[in-house]
Amino acid sequence: MSGTGKTIVGSAVTTGTIHTSDYGVAEPVLTRTLQNNGTIRHEGGYFNNSLTINTGGTLDNQGTYLFIADTGINGSGGVVTNSGTFGKSGGTGASTISAAFSNNSGTLNISSGQINVSGGFNLAGAGSITGGIYQTGGSGNLSGALTGTGTVGLTGGTLTVAGTSFVPGYYQYGGTLNGSADLTATSDFYWGTGTMTGIGRTIVGAGVAAGKIHTTDYGIAEPVLTRTLQNKGTIHHEGAYFTSNLTINTGGTLDNQGTYLFIADTGINGTGGAITNSGTFGKSGGAGASTISAAFSNNSGLLISVRAR
Repeated sequence: MSGTGKTIVGSAVTTGTIHTSDYGVAEPVLTRTLQNNGTIRHEGGYFNNSLTINTGGTLDNQGTYLFIADTGINGSGGVVTNSGTFGKSGGTGASTISAAFSNNSGTLNISSGQINVSGGFNLAGAGSITGGIYQTGGSGNLSGALTGTGTVGLTGGTLTVAGTSFVPGYYQYGGTLNGSADLTATSDFYWGTGTMTGIGRTIVGAGVAAGKIHTTDYGIAEPVLTRTLQNKGTIHHEGAYFTSNLTINTGGTLDNQGTYLFIADTGINGTGGAITNSGTFGKSGGAGASTISAAFSNNSGLLISVRAR
């Protein structure tokens, strides 16, 4: 489909299909606007191939668009926008989108597997999320709020918090989170590797009861903090066979107003970082020492079995 016009799937279309599964058959290519006001199911079969969106092509979903298998969207220079319901209801693996993806006050409903976005994830307005959507590359931008029970994840590329943003769960295992505005995780938080930087704050909300900083994996770079991580919930700093560190360098502050516990002999290293505690900070696991190299200030907080140098 090409040209400057639009192909419009009307609101009366309840069982529209994009079929990308046939061996030896070229994938469909979009270089015009496909506007969906109805319901499209993106199906696969023995082969789960992709819709190709190249430069000039936009999938503008204002209705319902669901991957019902591990199909995806590839191409170069394409755009996907969602102000309706976009998600995945079939296939236990990942549906990958290489186009830049923008959720504009839409609903993300991922009930099976996950959606990976390699062209950057953009959030604007107020929407909701169930399940997980992960930026694996590219440049994304957050300036909105999602309610629900789902997770926005970062495993590659750069995700910039340009405006005050809220997500139910935030997961980071790679990539760089930056920006001048605040990002709040309201119900879940996990950080295993990657960098948080910029003058804004990453806020772990009071509703996070089982947040994790995970510094155990062999050969994986330690997470690096050069922005403010403000904890109002509960974070467990865990280890396993390898018990590594959270690195806090100049510009980075761990501001604990909730509960932060080393549950192994993990620690905090780096140069020029700071830790402030006005909540509960301590150690509940590991028979050895958890070492902190950052400047530590306890401001009327409760300390439990802490050793610092």
